[in-house]
Amino acid sequence: MSNSPFARGTRNEPTAVVVDFGPAPNPGLPALEVYGAVDGARVQDALDGIALRDPAAAAWCPVLTAHGPEHHSLRFTSGAGAAPRDFPLGLLADLLTRPATVGVPPARRIASTPLQRELLADADAHPGTGRQVEQLAWDWHGPLDSERFTSAWQSVVARESVLRTAFDDGPEPATVIHDRIDAEVQRLPCTPAAWPALLESDRRRGLDPRRPGPLRITVLDTQATPAAIGPSRLLLTYHHALLDAFSVRLLLREICRAYLADGRLPGGQRRPDMGDYLRWLTGQDTAPADEFFTRSLPGGDGPVDGRELIPHAPQPAAGADGFTGDVAEPAAEAKGFTGRPVAGPGTQPLAVGLSTPAGEADVPAGEMSAVGGEAWDDCGCVRFGLTLSESGALAAWAGIWGVTESTVLQAVWALLLYRAGGEAGAAPVRFSTTVSGRGIGLEGVERLPGALSGPQPLSVRVDPRATVPALLAELRDRALDMAGYEWVSAGQIHAWTGQPPAAGSLLTFETHPPLGSTLESELAALGIRVEPVPPPAGHRGFPLALTAHHDAARRLVMTASYSRAPLAAAETLARHTRLLLCELPHRAGESTTVAQVLQLLPNAGTPSGALPAETGSSTHTPAAGPALVVLRRARHPGAGTVALMQAQGRPEVFHDRLAHAYPGPEELILLAPASGGPPAWATALAARTRAGTPLVLGALSGQGIVACETARLAAAHGARPRVVILTDDTGDTVRLARSLHTATRHRI
Repeated sequence: MSNSPFARGTRNEPTAVVVDFGPAPNPGLPALEVYGAVDGARVQDALDGIALRDPAAAAWCPVLTAHGPEHHSLRFTSGAGAAPRDFPLGLLADLLTRPATVGVPPARRIASTPLQRELLADADAHPGTGRQVEQLAWDWHGPLDSERFTSAWQSVVARESVLRTAFDDGPEPATVIHDRIDAEVQRLPCTPAAWPALLESDRRRGLDPRRPGPLRITVLDTQATPAAIGPSRLLLTYHHALLDAFSVRLLLREICRAYLADGRLPGGQRRPDMGDYLRWLTGQDTAPADEFFTRSLPGGDGPVDGRELIPHAPQPAAGADGFTGDVAEPAAEAKGFTGRPVAGPGTQPLAVGLSTPAGEADVPAGEMSAVGGEAWDDCGCVRFGLTLSESGALAAWAGIWGVTESTVLQAVWALLLYRAGGEAGAAPVRFSTTVSGRGIGLEGVERLPGALSGPQPLSVRVDPRATVPALLAELRDRALDMAGYEWVSAGQIHAWTGQPPAAGSLLTFETHPPLGSTLESELAALGIRVEPVPPPAGHRGFPLALTAHHDAARRLVMTASYSRAPLAAAETLARHTRLLLCELPHRAGESTTVAQVLQLLPNAGTPSGALPAETGSSTHTPAAGPALVVLRRARHPGAGTVALMQAQGRPEVFHDRLAHAYPGPEELILLAPASGGPPAWATALAARTRAGTPLVLGALSGQGIVACETARLAAAHGARPRVVILTDDTGDTVRLARSLHTATRHRI
């Protein structure tokens, strides 16, 4: 039975609406009696129209009750975050009673894929949460003709059958492809302050997958300041059960092509549609896939699966697997999307200011941007990345071992999972990875828009005694083996293996289809430039998800999304992920072991399985007093202390690298830059040397005056620090560490 909130009418009859404002104690909760045939699409269209005029109205949840074929009650309950108030019932009544146009009957019906059924069941099991509703956005710089753009969109809808597709109401939902639907483009004003709320409102409006049109386009006219008009922002909202992110990017390219051709999409070569894909899928033998995943996902004691990365996360109630409602239990168990639903008044939207420069450089590489709250029912993301040189070093290092950056990222994630699990010896870890679904033997599949991309569980054994190249090789070989089965869904794997889905975390390395230089040049001739906007955090049922891709400059950009997990957990993972990605090219050689790499992480000796608690956004351990931050503990008592001054213009990881590379036994500390300056530093340093332990004050060229002043004040307190000023012309932390050690070893 369908979980769609609206039934379908059978006749095109006149409709009468009776308005009831609701009895006490909820006089503000609206209700209507509808007499005549009720068409679900028409009701949803009316509600969408109201939501655009009044975003707050989107928080009301409709419930349609049939009393007979021509008598329905339409009532509303306030949704998450909605305050009781008058609903625009008059407008809704006008829209429902407006003369209807004669519809065109569906053209054809085809079966759905296992992945589509799983995604649909997951969305149905979490109504009102925006589950499986995703968003992508682009900034359109230059002129945008609304009529021409709408015509271009209608032309693409007419060409692409997936844009006219919906699920039917059967117990085994199939997809119905309609001959024609009217494509609309909503154009709204938007300011930077309103963008986060608009994103959240748009996502919670959702998309009914049982109505044709799985992609909604909203054009936002931005205004950075009262006097400055910004670019137009294209917000594309889509349902993942019918489209994936790769598909949406393909469709944007088609819209641009149609726009350049005065609103009519030029002809193109025949390429497959979902019907072709389904025929190919039906012809696949599942026995080899069954054997492979059964063999590669070991049973026994449960592997570390990512939930250990979330300190003290609330556990679901007994029997709760993320699937509720009318979904049959066996089907629910096979879906592979078992995270807890994201809902509730504490949910925070992703905040991305429209005044941020367009493109992917809004978060400079080496820095992080965190958005969201710390309540357990919150969701949000932490964005971070590598610099161009760091990205190049990582790619070159990966090439040495015959692997891709995606494989290195999987290895880093496996190491973090292993460390969080608190294992002492070799142990399996498991997480989900997103496969594109397009690495298959179907000609033209790379140009096929549809729901092909989905998660698959990956299990790998992490042995601290094994070498890092061996771990990379194992993950590479596993990826090559899995590549032959990208068409297999997580639910199928669960049914074959009997193993629970890897619900703790999801790792995705995206490949973005470019617009193409020819298309970009033609747009530029019209004064138009289209640039991507960092995407909002997704809601795919995983408490933690890491998404990576290369921006236009080939920098590695990553987003750690979290739901029902604390912001601090996502920030810690982001920092540790970045640290290892930066360190591996400089640290890991042919004989480097996993255990040695794990020692690079802050507080690596902590016996607890959970990631260590941290202060603020720092990855360092607070020292005794606000002026000092410990980078590395002394290797034995009385070894002494080396205090480093904050290097201006250097990322935080610079000091971590220097501390890890320093060969001596001394404790290394960092002078906190905003803690009172030389007087505070001097007092803190003197306190650390009263027991007679040696002290060295290290600084880079240009910091000598401040370093010497700090040493002078510390001497007045009885300390005798030695000042070491280093020349840094290359940023080579290994060389700097050796020089610092050479300068201190004769004294300490």
